Amino acid sequence: MKLIFLLILWGALTSPLALSAQTRIDGINIDAQNVERNFNTKSLSLTGKVKLQYRDQVIECDEAQINLKTKTLEASGNIMISTDSSKISGERVEYNLETKKGKVFNGTVTSGQVQFLGDEIEKVGENDYIAKNAKYTACTNCPPSWSFTGTKIEAKIGGYAYIKLPVLRVIDFPIFILPGIWVPLKSDRQSGVLVPKFGYTKNGGLALSLSYFWAISRSQDLTFTAKNYPLRGFKSLMEYRYVLSENSSGEINSAFIKDRAFENLNDQIQSLDRWFVTYNHHYELPNQFIQRFNLATISDLRYLRDYPEEIEGHGNPALENKASITKNWEKAHFSVESDYYINLLKEDPLIKNTDAVHRFPEIHYSLINRKINDSNFFYNMDFKYVNFTRNSYSYDDVKTQAEYQNDINNCLSNPDNDSAYCQNHVGRIKDTPDGSFDPNLDIIRTGQRLIFDSTLYYPLHYKNILDILPSLTYQEARYIFSTKPASGAF
Repeated sequence: MKLIFLLILWGALTSPLALSAQTRIDGINIDAQNVERNFNTKSLSLTGKVKLQYRDQVIECDEAQINLKTKTLEASGNIMISTDSSKISGERVEYNLETKKGKVFNGTVTSGQVQFLGDEIEKVGENDYIAKNAKYTACTNCPPSWSFTGTKIEAKIGGYAYIKLPVLRVIDFPIFILPGIWVPLKSDRQSGVLVPKFGYTKNGGLALSLSYFWAISRSQDLTFTAKNYPLRGFKSLMEYRYVLSENSSGEINSAFIKDRAFENLNDQIQSLDRWFVTYNHHYELPNQFIQRFNLATISDLRYLRDYPEEIEGHGNPALENKASITKNWEKAHFSVESDYYINLLKEDPLIKNTDAVHRFPEIHYSLINRKINDSNFFYNMDFKYVNFTRNSYSYDDVKTQAEYQNDINNCLSNPDNDSAYCQNHVGRIKDTPDGSFDPNLDIIRTGQRLIFDSTLYYPLHYKNILDILPSLTYQEARYIFSTKPASGAF
């Protein structure tokens, strides 16, 4: 009888033991549809939606075999190993929970926006990997438009990856091969060479650009870009960004190219120095004042059309340059602003910006819902002043010399018209003011405008069913026009 009992006990200890689907064994949290434990081999067999958690590691798969003595596992089917720094997926894995080392077959490692794949990825340290027949890309949330493939990738999450014999691919099409390249695997801002980019323009052809990012400090950085167009030439670009405080920052962008394929007014190709500069600045001054500055200037009017990815404004009637200072109170607003416009509605791309009308300055002050002493009377007020100016004549001669001459001939041939009036039109020069303003023909472009309005109102309430708001409004508008031969502050 004693012998039979020992045989039964021995069989129970050496046979697999079915456990509950959720359990904790040797520090490993286990969740699976089927869990079997073998005390003889000190192992676990898990199947069906397996999820393991050990320290900072979470492992998901379809099937897994765990050696409890060595803390090693073999898993297969929809594998995902998640840690604080990365996620590993693959078809099959051999992994040590204690040392965090192992191998992934047909696997992928993802860290932030960086991803690399390989036929075999060996995890040789907590954040160190070696991938064979691998691919690297920095586009994890879209179909990769570019990638590097190589025979071997040595990667350190939080550091860099070295790709041996990398082939740059665009939409999986090979472009060129290098003996080796270092690429960043850090999420922090750091100085270094960025991934090459490609672009295309009608007259420039396929362009290749290479950028260097300089992390000057925690609050400022600078990006230099070298870009080459086979038909247009070499272009240099610069982007500088800075942060002065939580709500104050700025950005400067510029570019320069000796363009060999500039298309002039007569659709002829010539060489021309071309450039653009943009500057956007927002600064919160003491006493709740805010300073803004927005600059956008170009070498020629066709720059926006040829390089729309560099500066916004293509299709707009003008480029706006603005400087302002504003202050807002709870029930008041004050601002001083100046605007300089670059007229884009011109056929000649090299014409001077002489006919654009600017606002210099524009002053705005308003009050809302102000109570008069202890009475129930309220008032609001709005004051706006703007000076329209430009750096040429203050008015436009509407008609050309041929048109004026035609009107003169018609006027002289009609005996009912005043011949003296007709004779006064002689001597007009095409597209150029003659020094005298004709109110019947010319259009005034400059002047000053002042608008003031104020409203007095007395709210009445009858219980909770009726509100009456009688009001009295006064509005005044004043215009002062100048017809001098020339005016303007610019």
